[in-house]
Amino acid sequence: MNYFKFFICAIVISGVLACSKEDALNGSLQNESSTFNDQNIVCIDGTLHFPNAEICLSTMETLTTEANLHAFEKAHNFFSWRSFTDSMLDDIIECDTPEEYQAVLETCSGYLKEDSGRLMPVIESVGYASIADINGVFYIGNIKHVVNEETISIEMTDAKTRAVAVNELEYVVPIQGDVETRDVSLKYTDYRRETNKYKVFARTNVLRHTVVEQVNGKNLYNTSFAVQIHVSGQKKKTLIGWNTYKDRFYVENLHWDLTIAGKNISFLNYRNDFSATEYTKNFYVTVPFGTGQFIHTPTEVPMPPKFRCIVHRARSRSMGNCGALTDINYCMPLVMLPISECI
Repeated sequence: MNYFKFFICAIVISGVLACSKEDALNGSLQNESSTFNDQNIVCIDGTLHFPNAEICLSTMETLTTEANLHAFEKAHNFFSWRSFTDSMLDDIIECDTPEEYQAVLETCSGYLKEDSGRLMPVIESVGYASIADINGVFYIGNIKHVVNEETISIEMTDAKTRAVAVNELEYVVPIQGDVETRDVSLKYTDYRRETNKYKVFARTNVLRHTVVEQVNGKNLYNTSFAVQIHVSGQKKKTLIGWNTYKDRFYVENLHWDLTIAGKNISFLNYRNDFSATEYTKNFYVTVPFGTGQFIHTPTEVPMPPKFRCIVHRARSRSMGNCGALTDINYCMPLVMLPISECI
């Protein structure tokens, strides 16, 4: 491991932070290009400033692939929390000894965490991580948003008194059960498949993305939801054991069912498949829903009281036709056929 390279990288990052001015899943290239070059999005001192909540949320929904994120960052001379964390993973992949691994890992505090046997980004939402700076900050107008591990803190200034109030909202939806009885600590499904040489992991969250904008002196909440599947892998490496690696990942047969604010929102097409277009350390499938339905509300939209169903298979090229099966299946009877770990 070249420590000189690591410190040079840190110096380059600090230089990138001095930046100047310069919207959905599987959208057309024209729409993506429009988002990447939207002159209403401004980068000031390394932090993004959005003119309104609609542009902010639509941008988040577009930046789930690495290619889209890099194009957006280039267009706005911006370096995101997500890219910063990715660069740390690159350095960890290059480690050849336990000592190197531990030394680099110590530099990643606050960005990566060891979780269920692998390294995971501290910020759960890939959308928030893609628009936040390396301190987790972005703005909508003059309202500061700070992204944390499972919450977002929103700093709002009263138009008359100028007093500042901070509202901290959870953004990871608990998986199952009624509000009164569910285990609120269970906020994801987490499954894996393992061979002698490779592992593939599939973590699934339901996310409530909330941002606040000020309109005519009033602070208004704007919310969209998303199912997010994070697929990653590990390869057995000499001396240091299991380590993150790059691969082509796939998510197949995705369907789900839940209720938000009394509205049933399902994604029950049995053959919804997604594949990475490139070799990547982290493959995200993010399916936004409820976009445009929960806007300009005086308070935040409540978390869904129930999450009935999430089914999909995640696999990697290196492991062939078998993968990690996620099957919490209380779906409506529209979905009849079960899926298996192997195609």
